Parts: sequence; C-alpha cells; structure tokens
Amino acid sequence: MAIAPRLLSYLDQHAIAFDIVRHPKTETAAQSAKQAQVDPEHLAKAVLLVDEAGYLLVAIPTSHWVMLDRINELLGRNLELASEAEVDRMLIDCQPGAIPAVGKAYGIDTLVDEALFSLAFVYIEAGDHEQLLAVSQAGFETLMTGARKGHYCRLD
Repeated sequence: MAIAPRLLSYLDQHAIAFDIVRHPKTETAAQSAKQAQVDPEHLAKAVLLVDEAGYLLVAIPTSHWVMLDRINELLGRNLELASEAEVDRMLIDCQPGAIPAVGKAYGIDTLVDEALFSLAFVYIEAGDHEQLLAVSQAGFETLMTGARKGHYCRLD
C-alpha cells in the first residue's frame, strides 16, 4: 500500500525529506519496529484520545505507554482512548491501527513526548502495516510545530 495521502501531502507541504522502510505486514507498532529492525524507542507510536472537547493525538516512543492520568491532569480534561471506529473515522486514508504520529496532517491537536526530540532520526507509521517513514530530527521538529512537548509516557 502507498503512504496515506493526507500524510504524504502534509510532508510535501512542509518539504520534509524521508526514507521509506518497508517491512513484512504487522499488526502493532512494536511488531513493525521489530520487523523493520528499528529500535522501538525511535518509532513514534500514535495514540488517539477523545473526550467531549474533541480529539487529541499523543506521539510517544513505541516502547512506552501513554500516561493518561497525567495528560488529563495537565490539561484538565477527561480523555480516554478513542474507539477503533473513531480512529477509522478520523484517519480515513489509513489502514486500521496504522496511525501516523502526525496529528496536524489530520487536523488533530497533538502532544509529543520529549524523548522523541533527542533522536537523530524518528520513524513514523506511513498509514499502512508495511512501511515506516524515517524522518530526520529537523524534519520531525518541523512536523511537530505547534504540538505541545512534555513527558507523557512511561516504560513498562
């Protein structure tokens, strides 16, 4: 499958260079990292949250878990994990479960864990289950312009 059209358009609009890393079909970000031989700390996993105020995407290293209680406390919200149907509705050009960690491409406010800003390259899902995109740190920072940076995850 090709890169999700909205993601590709967003990358083009912001002149972000990337390399495609193909891998056998997987079902989870952790499996994608393993199959692509990418350190899970370098693959940005996207978690879609929702509450009565709307949607929020959180980008964290694949090796970590989102700290929902901390996010709710910081933002004064009552966010919870979005359902699969909500994810599919918000990211219509992506295969189910293959969420790119670039919420702005989909008009979704984004939080990004600060751990992702210490890497030379960050990998993101391409919107399918067979490709990752490798983006330089400078490119990733451009993609995350306007996202709120902080500590939003924990290692389990």
